[in-house]
Amino acid sequence: KEHGKMEQKIAKAEAQVAALRTALEDPAIAHDAERLIQLMAQLKEAETAMDRLYDRFMELESLMSGGA
Repeated sequence: KEHGKMEQKIAKAEAQVAALRTALEDPAIAHDAERLIQLMAQLKEAETAMDRLYDRFMELESLMSGGA
């Protein structure tokens, strides 16, 4: 069950990371240090969450293929 939902969760996490990266590239916030710091923190959290999802997905793949 969990494995079937992982791809959807990963896609959502990837989209969130991409959106935050796009926001950081917006010239309109280049001079807004507070907003830049906020977005960088959000990006770090999103990347960490995405990495955890990838790790769990690989773990589930390994279990399903009989590996340890």
